[in-house]
Amino acid sequence: MSNKLIAKILLFLMCFLIVVFNGRTLKSYEFNKQNSKLLEELPPSLQVTSVALGPMKGLLADVVWWRAERMLENKEFFESIQLADWLTGLQPTYPSVWVYQGFNLAFNISYNFSNVEERWKWIHEGIKLLRDKGLRSIPDWELNRKIRFEIVDIYSRKLSGVSDVEARRFQDFWTLEMLKYFDQGSLSELEKIAKAPKTFVELMQDKNVVEFFDVLQVSESKFETMLIMQPPSLKLLKANTPENKTYNSTFMKVYRYSQRKRLKAELNMDIERIIQVDNEYGPLDWRTHEAQIIYWGMEEDHSKFKSGGMQYSHYIRDALLSSLYRGRILFSEEKDYFMRTQNLEMVIRLHEYFNKALSELEYGTVDFARADKMNRDFLQRASVICYNYNQISAAKDLFNHYADYLKEDGKEMTFEQFIVQSMETSLKRENYKSRGSFLESVITKALEDAALGEWDRYHGYTRLVKMIYKMHQKKHADAPARLLPPLKDIVASAKKSYAKNKNKNDDELSKLEQEADKYAEPEVELLKSFHCKDEGNELNSSQK
Repeated sequence: MSNKLIAKILLFLMCFLIVVFNGRTLKSYEFNKQNSKLLEELPPSLQVTSVALGPMKGLLADVVWWRAERMLENKEFFESIQLADWLTGLQPTYPSVWVYQGFNLAFNISYNFSNVEERWKWIHEGIKLLRDKGLRSIPDWELNRKIRFEIVDIYSRKLSGVSDVEARRFQDFWTLEMLKYFDQGSLSELEKIAKAPKTFVELMQDKNVVEFFDVLQVSESKFETMLIMQPPSLKLLKANTPENKTYNSTFMKVYRYSQRKRLKAELNMDIERIIQVDNEYGPLDWRTHEAQIIYWGMEEDHSKFKSGGMQYSHYIRDALLSSLYRGRILFSEEKDYFMRTQNLEMVIRLHEYFNKALSELEYGTVDFARADKMNRDFLQRASVICYNYNQISAAKDLFNHYADYLKEDGKEMTFEQFIVQSMETSLKRENYKSRGSFLESVITKALEDAALGEWDRYHGYTRLVKMIYKMHQKKHADAPARLLPPLKDIVASAKKSYAKNKNKNDDELSKLEQEADKYAEPEVELLKSFHCKDEGNELNSSQK
């Protein structure tokens, strides 16, 4: 008998004895309450793996760990991922195992690829591993905190630009991914999804839906699968004529049901929690990665932001601030184009958030100092943003709170001086060489916003131009050589340049300005829309 045959027989006997031994002890094996609960949530295959190997599981896991590390060092990535999948199968209830593998995909492996799309593929795989497998293996929100915070870390460092020069491209890739699930990503859309039937049985109780699926001539089981695997498109909506109202209403019910099921099946997200997060910290645009950071990372208690010796609360604050500065997606399906702009409605939420955070943090600590600095930067930038959106009352209130910080520095300035200085500093970074060209650039920006239907920003920039011009002329009244040409000439020059670059004629520009004049006042005053209770609609001041 050959040595190889003997070795195979011994290996077979060893495996047989292990299975028999663990089979006899399985009935008497008592898990503690936590592990028992986790085990029940696992897929059957992982339950067998976790129990049947018994004491040999740890040894086998160590071998797989070692082998996976060697393959990673040798850049055998696909083989390494296969072993990592085995490892998470052997130790599915260990958060650190999922965290390590997710980090490995998103950072270590992605780093080895120069192609931005290839790198994004591995980053996205890291997110999906943690979200779709790790969190489903450990569904308890308290026990899976390490996994959730690793998801937050990947979004923050890879998509928010903390550790990757291609962050903006990754943000675009993520938005394209989310356009599969959300049309507007707004609260109104979320509420419509939440009203959709929770189960297929409930959906099929509607006779119009039954007729709808009969037209498709597919079996009921195939229809249910199709709604997940091949979701309906809004392009199937028919013209809104009386005879099509029933069809469109039925279609939208099916469409919202499909959205609800896919959010849970493919993104592991509950529509009820999404709405809860949006009500407390939004309104967010759920097509952005910032919304994901807040969804997975937000904790009610500040102390719970800590995991593995790290404090993650600043990641959440960064995401909230980023949602203000670049957290709204403007998407044109016709042109297949989208851009990110300010989400003005985040201003009040952020002010409330910083008030709460600073009141809960201990004064003088590192955490307080960090939050206080972020609040100072927020007040400064938000005041200018509100002004640009024609929300003058909100801009003044925010400036009044920012003025407290200026007093600490021994500085004083009026609201008008602050706005001019802030805008000049911002736009001078774009290398504008003179005050005249500076004003032209602001006028051009105003026209671009008007073309997008951003009427409040158009009027905010127009007001800004007039204020800067007036202050400049007053400042240099005794130096004629430094005076600017008449404002109407500067405006005319800016319009001419804009029309040439955008291929517009005079009539088109006139129509654009006439349309903008219809919206000279904000449709909704920001402070009033949030029902501020302070006398005079003033924002609450920060507490130290």
